[in-house]
Amino acid sequence: MAAARRFSGRKRGILPAGAILWLVGAGILYWEDWKRERVRDAAGSGDPAALVEAVAKYPDSINARNLGGRTPLHIAAGEGNPESCRILLRAGADPSVKDRQGMTPLHYAAYHGRTEAAEILLEAGAALGERNDAGDTPLNIAAYTNHAETTAFLANRGGGLDVPGMFERTPLHWAAIRGNLETTRALLEAGAEPNIEDVQDKTPLHWAAWNDHVEICILLREHGATLGDGKL
Repeated sequence: MAAARRFSGRKRGILPAGAILWLVGAGILYWEDWKRERVRDAAGSGDPAALVEAVAKYPDSINARNLGGRTPLHIAAGEGNPESCRILLRAGADPSVKDRQGMTPLHYAAYHGRTEAAEILLEAGAALGERNDAGDTPLNIAAYTNHAETTAFLANRGGGLDVPGMFERTPLHWAAIRGNLETTRALLEAGAEPNIEDVQDKTPLHWAAWNDHVEICILLREHGATLGDGKL
């Protein structure tokens, strides 16, 4: 009964100090996340005016990451918003920052075929040879995703034509596997080596033949691909 009286004697509506501190902390975290979201949303919107306003209000959120590790520049590059990329870079965005999969903004531009964004990032110092966690460069990614224009651009900028990535496959391997004739042509015309073997001892010609990409087989042969030992 004494305990009940002591309890009933407490002032109602007053929270313990620990709960108050927790609520204050949660409010601060929510506010910080809200600021980061404003910049990221503006970066992906394609609205330069909105991004300029968000950057001016929340400059400390320029390189803030979301749960996947992506910054506003990752988002702008992937969405293909060139002016948004310029705004962020002028404000101090890091062109070499990586997300949780080791992808830089240039990887995102390559994945989505955003050639103009890729050019802006390179001018800002983004590294052509940077690899993601799977070992792929932006050129590997562009070839894998069948973006012929972006592939040609990166290849002609010295993007590591014969650098192997995942499964020890070069950009030309991926172009042959995926069956994109124009991507294959762009790589070959830039000087890609057609006889490199991947982790399965297969060349781009092996994969083109395996997948019945006849035109690519012909193109590879015209550029010096050999028949090898017929490992199919």
